[in-house]
Amino acid sequence: MLIGSVHWIDTWQFDDYENPVQRHQWDVRDVDQAWSDYAARIAELAATNAVDVLAHPDLIKVAGFISSDPSQFWSRRLTPRKRPTSRSKCRRPDGRSRSPSNTPPKVFSTTWSRGT
Repeated sequence: MLIGSVHWIDTWQFDDYENPVQRHQWDVRDVDQAWSDYAARIAELAATNAVDVLAHPDLIKVAGFISSDPSQFWSRRLTPRKRPTSRSKCRRPDGRSRSPSNTPPKVFSTTWSRGT
């Protein structure tokens, strides 16, 4: 099983809030835009069908900066996406193939809480 996650928005490691340089980005960026960008990255990862499970799809909240309406991003991440039409196959480390027609990654529910 291959687990995938998003810890970067472009060159910003948003979850490294103990690093002053990364933490400062929270002060200069629009929080709602950061959440939107994060949701887009989660959707991009899911669309690749390269992973079996999407880990902690709510990681954006760990620094304690919560969107004005986090439910809109939660719903966006849970919206099914159109599957790729390519029939090319990828190889897993165990040698089994994974084609885009296989089961999509699983997304696990979580609660929205500040700083956890």
